[in-house]
This record gives sequence, structure tokens and C-alpha cells, in this order.
Amino acid sequence: MEKKKTIHNNKGFSLVEMLIVVALLSILISIAIMSYSTVTNAQLSEAARTYEAAINTAIAQSMAKGSEAGKLTIGMENGELYYMIGDTATAPKEEICDARFTPRYIMGSTGGYTPGTGAPLGIPFADGCEYTIYFNSNGTVDTVNSTSGGISRLTFSFNNRVIEVFLYLETGKHDVIMHYM
Repeated sequence: MEKKKTIHNNKGFSLVEMLIVVALLSILISIAIMSYSTVTNAQLSEAARTYEAAINTAIAQSMAKGSEAGKLTIGMENGELYYMIGDTATAPKEEICDARFTPRYIMGSTGGYTPGTGAPLGIPFADGCEYTIYFNSNGTVDTVNSTSGGISRLTFSFNNRVIEVFLYLETGKHDVIMHYM
């Protein structure tokens, strides 16, 4: 008995198979984008909390040990925003964030700006620049000795999300405002 050879006519994927693959890929891509967005938003919030904690520590040091001990220096080096508290020769540089969060500052008074209204974000930090804020023994900003005139607003932004940290020079108090542009 002779066996017949069967020829299979395989022309590739069917339309249903292709649609299933496209649907699965789109689901995986959307999950990846949402995960990236969640992680970046958390890192953006962490940058604002780190800067806020630096302000609190500097104010506490100034009130306890004097203006020089609570000197807050903020700078940018190799694309990373950092802060130091106290003597810049011995204080460690603590990272606030990297340049992808576009840290910007406004020096001096807030000029009647209402937090969260989407006004101009300020001047971008440049590599090699440092700004120093001195606090008085009562926790207010010593604008006479501060080389920055007191940074009154530091913003961090990524895509359309903006976090602003306001430092009110007259009182030393600060607010963190988050909004979308």
C-alpha cells in the first residue's frame, strides 16, 4: 500500500491571530507606560520632599547653632541638583534630583505670584552654579548674607506635572504645591 503525501497549504497567520498579537502588545505597552509614569511621578515628589527636608534641617541648625551652621547651599554638578548644609568644605553633597526634572529657581520675593497658577517656572539651574541661603536664628531668611537673595521658589517638572516648593523669605515657612500645566 502506498501512502499519499499530503501537502499542507500554510500561508501564515490568520487575521484573528494577528489581532490577538496586536491586542496583547498594546496592553503590554500601555502597562509599561503607566509604570514609567508612576515611577517618574514618585521620583518627582521625592525631589520636592528632599528639598523641603533640607530647608527644615537648615532652619533647625540655624536656630540651634547659628546662621553659619544652617547655611543651605544648592547647586548643580554633572547634571544633578544637590544641597549641602553648613560648611561647604566639609558638608557632604546630598542629591535632590537629576536634570531630567528640570529644576528651576526664582530668587527673592515671590512677587505676588499665587502658588499653582502656572506662572513662569523660573531660571534653570546650570552646571557649576551654587546658591547659598542663610537663615536667621528665628528661622527667617537672612537676605543680606544669602548669596542668592534667598531662593523663594524651586520648581521640578516632568512632562506636564510641576511641583513647586515655596520658601517665604519673611517667615522661613515653605509650601509644596503640585499641579499640571
